[in-house]
Amino acid sequence: MVSIFRHWRKRLQPVLFGPGALRFAASTRGDYATTSLTGSMRLHPGRKKKAFKADCTRIWGNLFDYTYAQYKDNHTPVAIRCQKHGMFWMKPRDHIQRRLGCPKCGSLFVPGSLQERAAMMLTTGPTPALGQHVLRSHKLALEITAVALKGAAGQASWVAEVGVGAGALTAALLQSPACAGVVGFELDERILSQALEKGGVIRRYHPICRDIPEAARTLRREAWEDHLTGSLTRCFVFKGDFLACRAVPSRCRIAVGNIPYKISTAVVTKLLCQEPLMERVVLMVQAEFARKLLAKPGSVKFGRVSALVQALCSNAQFAIPGLLTPDVFSPPPRVDSAVVLLELHQVPLRHRGVEVPAAALDQLLRLLLDTRGPTRGEGLEARLTEVAERVAAQSLPDSWRLAMAKAGVDPAKPPLAMATEEFVALAAELRNLGFASDAVRRDLD
Repeated sequence: MVSIFRHWRKRLQPVLFGPGALRFAASTRGDYATTSLTGSMRLHPGRKKKAFKADCTRIWGNLFDYTYAQYKDNHTPVAIRCQKHGMFWMKPRDHIQRRLGCPKCGSLFVPGSLQERAAMMLTTGPTPALGQHVLRSHKLALEITAVALKGAAGQASWVAEVGVGAGALTAALLQSPACAGVVGFELDERILSQALEKGGVIRRYHPICRDIPEAARTLRREAWEDHLTGSLTRCFVFKGDFLACRAVPSRCRIAVGNIPYKISTAVVTKLLCQEPLMERVVLMVQAEFARKLLAKPGSVKFGRVSALVQALCSNAQFAIPGLLTPDVFSPPPRVDSAVVLLELHQVPLRHRGVEVPAAALDQLLRLLLDTRGPTRGEGLEARLTEVAERVAAQSLPDSWRLAMAKAGVDPAKPPLAMATEEFVALAAELRNLGFASDAVRRDLD
């Protein structure tokens, strides 16, 4: 029997595994991204699977942990750069398994590009210390663009983008006829260079890249126009920290962005407190923060940013149904994300004829609903007494109890149980006494 087996193995081996052998394809099993096996590799699928994981690690810069990666992780298109024809979209599976390249020239970039591609991605990827997760889904970028520019078909609108990243959302905005132009802000110069270099995603729109002006901390919205004139370009990109700016340009009535999770509250607050108010804000944030942002009064998640949204926005909701899975970002975060839509009132807040700026209301909410602050049973008067003793530099007016009485708010009512109208009324009465003056608001900025 053994001799018969050896006889047939000797005869069939050249047919199955020789130079002219028929090629049969098989796939690895399990949760790994699939890869075709041919020839003798069919006898060692585990070895090929290990090699495939190594290729993915080198090419895609450790974007995925392939021990747990699902099928879709390797089938979501990402932006790839061709040396001759610029950026195009391709699935990682097509590049690694099928060895496909540029759709115009078929180039696999450069010979032996595994290590070079890995080096390029690792040196131009987002800086980990900044907590960035760059959007890499073209389909999602188009969906966000449609939400942000909805109703703007009659007249093109300028858009402010917080966190340009690799330029996927910027390019989607500039492709829309409803977008007159984009003014972007990006802190990480390393990832920004990928979008601005030759062949980059937004390079064909001839962007003008500048450093954020030194006077940005005091520039009002109208004053930004001096830094956006003298060019016909539709794309301005400012390098630096967006939070260091007092305002966004007045031509931008819409704001979008993919916000690093650790600065979500600061960015949302700054966008909501613009003077004059923005028209619409569409942001990608952590799912947990999105629920907090949209929380209603009386909810467990209700807090300072929730109260500010309730007071300033006529419509606050999830812009795209469902949650965004980590695979649409690079590198994938460990949590789910969501896209929120905030449409602001275009009439300033008022109480008994007194205008209440958004910054003044935010200052009051900081004192009443600070995370270090109230327990749910602490009354308003007790809270304000504690604040007056603790915060000396930004202390309340001496007659703050009179303002509380004029606003008609129950002193024993906990701040977390107060209605939006009560916050506005109290802010208006305190403002009559000099609370949240221009000097205080400059300190907050």
